[in-house]
Amino acid sequence: MVPRRSRKPCPQGLPGSIPGEGVKLIMKIKLYHVAALFVIIIILQVSGEYAGLLDPSRNIIWYDNVMHALAGVLSGIFVMWAVEKESIKISKKRLGIYIVIVAFLMAVFWELFELAIFKMLKDYAISYNYSTTLAEAILDSLSNTIGASILAIINYYIFKKN
Repeated sequence: MVPRRSRKPCPQGLPGSIPGEGVKLIMKIKLYHVAALFVIIIILQVSGEYAGLLDPSRNIIWYDNVMHALAGVLSGIFVMWAVEKESIKISKKRLGIYIVIVAFLMAVFWELFELAIFKMLKDYAISYNYSTTLAEAILDSLSNTIGASILAIINYYIFKKN
């Protein structure tokens, strides 16, 4: 008879976590904070579409960059929510690194998804005046990473005392 292994939770949390120390935010992040920011981003996206701010022929690229930066902030807040929900003990510096990495990876996967949709529905994308290029994908991913980096810096310096 094989002895049963006990399933004890790992006390360390994420790799690099510090036992006994961890992130303590002033405001507890709830899932509805993440959902509210997601809804705001969707409203801004739809408003930008109807106002023509995302039309490549108008060359208003800053609006798209702001939207991607907000998506990076959304990714970061989701990471903060997950860390807080699971009560993972982790240093603020390490949390900042996770925020930026997750936002960057989500941006890359999103850009690959956009490229796949563009390739599969090329006629529709061209009629909609949508184009995706490598430069645009890099700029979008960079905007996401900048938004997440700003959140990580704010979390580290503003909430440093807690």
